[in-house]
Amino acid sequence: MKKLLLISTALAAMTASAVAADLPRRGAPAPYLAAAPLFTWTGFYVGLNAGAAFGNSSSMTDLNGYNLLNEVTGLGSKTSFTGGAQAGFNYQINSFVVGVEGDINYLDHKQTALVASAPLDSFVRARGSYLATVRARAGVAFDRALIYVTGGFAFSDLKTSYIDNCDVGLCGFDLISASAKTNTGYALGAGLEYAFTNNWTAKAEYLYTHFDGKTATAVSGLGGTFSFRAKDTTLNVVRVGVNYKF
Repeated sequence: MKKLLLISTALAAMTASAVAADLPRRGAPAPYLAAAPLFTWTGFYVGLNAGAAFGNSSSMTDLNGYNLLNEVTGLGSKTSFTGGAQAGFNYQINSFVVGVEGDINYLDHKQTALVASAPLDSFVRARGSYLATVRARAGVAFDRALIYVTGGFAFSDLKTSYIDNCDVGLCGFDLISASAKTNTGYALGAGLEYAFTNNWTAKAEYLYTHFDGKTATAVSGLGGTFSFRAKDTTLNVVRVGVNYKF
């Protein structure tokens, strides 16, 4: 009887050991791998840009015959350097991105042409030292690439002048300067922007800016008021830039 009890006890112990060996063992937990955050265009940004502004063939018309009635003095086309800074905000809804951007740029716009009927003392001059815009933007995002269109207001100190710089008797003592300022206009364009990191983006952009022409008036040294009409001024701006997104 004792022998049978001992054999039964031994068999039970062996069975328990076998079952324990088959049970799963608790090991060290697997390391947690966080998913990389998805990129979004939503947020504020600031940046810098540089490029070229191509001016149209602007002109000024002598309306009252100061030198020759309805004489048109053309300035020809002009390519100017432009560079500056921009800031804005984007908001992404699925693949669509909307936002607003403002920029201010230095503009090296200088043109001069002699008046054909009085080439010794009369000339037309155009000047502009800055170009700024405030625009809405709307586009479609393909992950880190954004294609957009843009439009809004344009501001500048563009000025076209008709000048007679001779004040001696042979010139008739007609020292005058009639200036037409075109400070407010509009801007339309499109661009492509790409995010190299979650914070840094680069862009290439085209803007068409238009400023209405105005009439300038001056009083001659011999008396009499004369008017000159400046043609509309347009600038085609091509530029590249970088942005830092917060």
